[in-house]
Amino acid sequence: IYLATGDPWFESLLPNRAFRNDAGRGFQEITASAGLGHIQKGHGIAFGDVDLDGDQDILDNQGGAYAGDTYPKALFLNPGNANRWITLILEGTEANRGAVGTRLRLEIDTPTGPRQLFRTVGVGSSFGGNSLRQEIGLGDATAISAIELRWPGGESQRFADLPLDRTLRLRQGSAVAEPLGLTPIPIGSAP
Repeated sequence: IYLATGDPWFESLLPNRAFRNDAGRGFQEITASAGLGHIQKGHGIAFGDVDLDGDQDILDNQGGAYAGDTYPKALFLNPGNANRWITLILEGTEANRGAVGTRLRLEIDTPTGPRQLFRTVGVGSSFGGNSLRQEIGLGDATAISAIELRWPGGESQRFADLPLDRTLRLRQGSAVAEPLGLTPIPIGSAP
């Protein structure tokens, strides 16, 4: 969870805060250790894999409190880890093209047994936004045994035995999971 303050007044200047799920037992604050304690207003937060490396990055829009407010944006690149992932680009043909409202159920295998993950395609709300791409962290998954999609309108579609650490396009009505050869984009570097 990443929380932005959004208040432009100096008296209420607080750092944005980040929390990590502690295996369902609560949340751990990771603001400082993740380098996300930017002290500035956060008017709009967007999550997405900007550099195409399989993890979500954060774009913090810090301007816009008043006309002419041109405070720059902050891009926080996720340095990644050894966890597995999959990115799905869903394309509706009967449903809306962006697949907004589509529900996903992933069945994955892990060293401790099978797990299910659930997602719903959405675009965000209020001052936040998200990529329509489903950038899904899979932790220590060893395989994706199936992905089931329920498109707006109720149609179901199932894909089996999908590869890990890839970007795939899934089209409504097509049985083919199309691999996309997206190459990570190097953004910035340490001096």
